[in-house]
Amino acid sequence: MKFPKNLYYPSETWDISHPKESGFDTKILEDALNYAEERRSSGVIVLQKGHIIAERYWNGWNKDSHGPIYSATKAILSFLFGIALKEGHIDSLDQSITDYLVEWKNSNKKSIKIKHLLGMCSGLRCSFTNDFVEIKKYSSEFNFALTIETDSPPEQHWSYNNTAYRLLFTILERATGRSLEDYCRDNLCLPLGMQHFHWGARQTVDAKNYHFIDCSVRDLARFGLLVLAGGLWQDEVLVNKSFLEESFTASQSDNPCYGYLWWLNSGKQWKTPYKTKAHEGPIFPDCPKDTVAALGFKDNKVYVVPSLELVVVRLGDTAIKQALGEKVPDLTMSGFDNPFLSQICRSLQNKK
Repeated sequence: MKFPKNLYYPSETWDISHPKESGFDTKILEDALNYAEERRSSGVIVLQKGHIIAERYWNGWNKDSHGPIYSATKAILSFLFGIALKEGHIDSLDQSITDYLVEWKNSNKKSIKIKHLLGMCSGLRCSFTNDFVEIKKYSSEFNFALTIETDSPPEQHWSYNNTAYRLLFTILERATGRSLEDYCRDNLCLPLGMQHFHWGARQTVDAKNYHFIDCSVRDLARFGLLVLAGGLWQDEVLVNKSFLEESFTASQSDNPCYGYLWWLNSGKQWKTPYKTKAHEGPIFPDCPKDTVAALGFKDNKVYVVPSLELVVVRLGDTAIKQALGEKVPDLTMSGFDNPFLSQICRSLQNKK
């Protein structure tokens, strides 16, 4: 993937550019923003080369409002592993998870590597409905996760396994010797100047169970810009480009639209989190193939399009109740993404 150079990095203030002067078709761009408004968005921002091209708020929101981004958090956690890898806290993503999860040291889970958890292909059993009920019986979600057994070898199948994913929280804390909150604050939030960013957690008997991040539209846009720049923020390299390039490569062949906790538009087919049927073609068929996205429940998401030097963030409530004509809406994917993002891409492409 080619990461653009000479981007604008905001400080406490942002540079705001007029869409027409930046090469956008203002009519198409406005149509995309109107579509977002109609679909229960609370906030949307469009960055091009780091400059704000469009920023809109509804439902009482403003630039300082914030809310949960749900599973879009996964991409941020992936990035934190890139930071830990660069700093030497982790030797390699090929390390066995039992190097850090010593509770499994003598188990059959030694073959599971860190990259398998990042790629949702660990082979650990996944039962979303059952896990949601069973987890409440344990003093911590980590203790519940330790009860999971394997049902296939690593990399054989892709499974959107939230319980297995949360093992990464403990691995990162044990590798760095820091709490997830502190490590994220010092190594991501402070360098980027995020102002309304915190981790949501549920306190149980003996543990703080991290779930997802709560942040503003601009905070998430800063993260998207960092990714667009290939891990570079001004003159500081936060992660190596090689880590991001690996993150944006399919982690397995079962669902080639998924990398290291990122959704990829480069695959020839894709699966939704809780459905086994594969859909042919890319996730966002009318958008550039190098598009990558962090997608969260209720259509909270950030899209990064390196070829167009774009970052787009949308926060709000569920945009489309039913996903892809299915009776039960998926918790991450929806029919909102392609119509919304493709209009923004087209508004720039039409001027090129």
